Amino acid sequence: MAGDPQTRRTPVPTLRPTPAQLEGARELSRSTTAVLEAGRGAELLLFAHASGDGVEGLAGRGLTLHSRHGELLMDLSLAGVSDEVEGWSGANLELAPGSYRLRAPGAEGACEMMLTVAPGHHTQVFIPRRIDARRGSSLMLQGALVLLGELGFGFNPDQPELDLTARITRALARPQRQEWKLMAEVFRGAHEHPMLALYGAHALLEMLRTEGRERAGDLLAMLEEALVRCLERLGPLPDVLAVLLGLRLQGALEPRALHRIERAGSLASPSEVRVWERPEGWTALPMLYGSWRVVVESCIQTPRLVRSGSLVDQLAESVLPEGPWLTWRLAGRPARVELVPEHHPAGAMAAREALATQLRARLREGTDLSLLVEDLRPTPLEQRLLVHLVQHRSGHVPAEAYLGDGPLIRALGVPWVTAQRTVTGLARKLASPSRPARRVGSPARALAHGQGAFGL
Repeated sequence: MAGDPQTRRTPVPTLRPTPAQLEGARELSRSTTAVLEAGRGAELLLFAHASGDGVEGLAGRGLTLHSRHGELLMDLSLAGVSDEVEGWSGANLELAPGSYRLRAPGAEGACEMMLTVAPGHHTQVFIPRRIDARRGSSLMLQGALVLLGELGFGFNPDQPELDLTARITRALARPQRQEWKLMAEVFRGAHEHPMLALYGAHALLEMLRTEGRERAGDLLAMLEEALVRCLERLGPLPDVLAVLLGLRLQGALEPRALHRIERAGSLASPSEVRVWERPEGWTALPMLYGSWRVVVESCIQTPRLVRSGSLVDQLAESVLPEGPWLTWRLAGRPARVELVPEHHPAGAMAAREALATQLRARLREGTDLSLLVEDLRPTPLEQRLLVHLVQHRSGHVPAEAYLGDGPLIRALGVPWVTAQRTVTGLARKLASPSRPARRVGSPARALAHGQGAFGL
């Protein structure tokens, strides 16, 4: 998974809570604000904070918590506790362990991120609200801090892990810089705070992708210890499984280490995904963007890893390529997802070659691609596929080199099932009657602003 997508943006650095806000979070975490749907087994501290003056209303305005499938569970501005003087809103919830969605409004539409609430733990989530004199205020999901504590102890603002979490998540937002000393600190801190193991593991995976195992050195041994502890404490959460898949892809751990990790606990997820066998049936969204990249890349070796029609498949096209967290744009009207038949390599390749032939017949040399795009009205993912095909339409490149599973998945940045459905959708639109495309002097202009690959 070399490199980063060209379209990935580095988010604004994390806005840290003020000392007064951290003290407010400590007080809030000492008692339960509400119990969600008679849930038991975990707690969630949800805390929105604003820096500086000019907060109009509550810091948590617009921040809502939803079930894994999108049902509204809580509106922080209505059900939370607020301090308008210090600029914070929060709630300390008792709920069932599992996956939840956190939603925030934005100028370009609402965005969401996934929250995994670990069993037997107190998950602590801090969301900053940025104040801008010209644009007003907005919640920043990509500036979130997520920590884990023990049940019954609340939030401790004096813990050194708070600063470590802020530093390592900021480092994950700019993976081109490898901070080896920071990773070592993170792995040492992971002995008591298992979330740090996941953050450090993704930073180390980036090093392995770009520099190889030789540079990792003692960090791999520290990672092994941190992952064993993480599995013992958290079990097979989606991000834990994704890290293990990533290490499997990189061949980073020796058989002895794998055997030790296997003995740390069952690696079977609720959907029975087993990372050391041929994994299939992945349905749960992780929290970290690095975990998402691992799942997508793993689909090259195991096309059936992601289940067709699952939440991972449904939201793949809306994922935003930015920051440490997996976020996506919420569609105003979610499209119905067609199920993709079981993977057959020959059939999948035949469908892609037929699509390339359709495009060559429809868009001959010298015709205007922009008019074809206007006529087809492709989805953003179909348009990305269209640009990918146009770049290879001359026929001089072997079909497998740009239509095979690896090149296609890397170009689109989505799982195999989503990529294959995109092929089918674009082929259907190309087959529909349309006006002939107008000829122009050069097709290069039409591609000048086309966005390129999801460089895994």
